[in-house]
Amino acid sequence: MMTRIVAVLAVLLLLAPDHAAAQDAQRSRDTQLMKIENASLRASIRIIADSAHAAGLPDRAIILEALKGALFSWPTDRIVAVAGERLNLLRSARIALGATATAEDLTAGAGALQSGARAETLTRLAGEKRNASLFVALGVLSELATLRVPVDVAERVVTRLTNAGAGDQDLTNFRSTVQSDIALGALPASAASARVEAAITVDVNGGPTIRATVPGRLPIPPEN
Repeated sequence: MMTRIVAVLAVLLLLAPDHAAAQDAQRSRDTQLMKIENASLRASIRIIADSAHAAGLPDRAIILEALKGALFSWPTDRIVAVAGERLNLLRSARIALGATATAEDLTAGAGALQSGARAETLTRLAGEKRNASLFVALGVLSELATLRVPVDVAERVVTRLTNAGAGDQDLTNFRSTVQSDIALGALPASAASARVEAAITVDVNGGPTIRATVPGRLPIPPEN
């Protein structure tokens, strides 16, 4: 009997941290929701967030999307529609990235899909051996699209970089240099294409690898 009691107590002790973490997450979610002053809107967003939570999706991304809409004084129906679309994007990201994707991966994946990235690109990035974090690779893809790099070019350069062994810092540095080139007048597609060629070289085995030193200014055609 005593052995059975000890076993039950051991299980309860193991579950306690998870239960406490769940309670903390719930309190944090409720706190964020209360920042939505419109009670009707708050109730609508709670329903969408609850749906995400029940599906194991990051509901915080939905609440933040609603808070952004409220900050910019969007109409209520637009905020609800955007939150619902975010839920759909998170669902699509889950399908593309697989069951092992983290909340950060799913949030970044939803952003990449919203930027126009193809689901198969997300699946390929998730399935390949990488030095970079998946959410960083997906985030850089989205940021390149925001810089007006065509999505197919952004997909191609990020995939090439990760295949060559780029790490998180390599990817963020790449995005920064492309952004600088564009600010200096280069065409977004030309900047991304030129920079990926400059970033990758061939290793002793004939495979792609990231250069230790990346050139500063490149002869990139300016935007007319």
